[in-house]
Amino acid sequence: MAAEAEREAAVGLMAAAGARGLLQFLRLVGQLKRVPRTGWVLRKVERPESVSDHMYRMAVMALAAGDASLDKGRCVRLALVHDMAECIVGDIAPADNVPKEEKHRREEKKTTTKWVLTPAVL
Repeated sequence: MAAEAEREAAVGLMAAAGARGLLQFLRLVGQLKRVPRTGWVLRKVERPESVSDHMYRMAVMALAAGDASLDKGRCVRLALVHDMAECIVGDIAPADNVPKEEKHRREEKKTTTKWVLTPAVL
């Protein structure tokens, strides 16, 4: 319920922000094209995938899933938004030795910003 209330508040803020808010959101998400996956960089993978590449592939995987009991629309939406906070906090990998609690704190702190900027269509 708290998450739903937070989302409703964010939708209201997004509506108030209008086109300017949408453009700000699109610029922010566009940065994910240039954020390489940290694990790939640490393993010295040549031409590492970006966070955006990862989100897209996850969405295609969700769409291609053969399990009829899945809500594919929801799975695709989750795949597209699950790493959006990384455009603000970066891609924190286990090798970064950031304690799980600290990682969640950083992401939670930025989640408010993310949802305020996320269009209601998501």
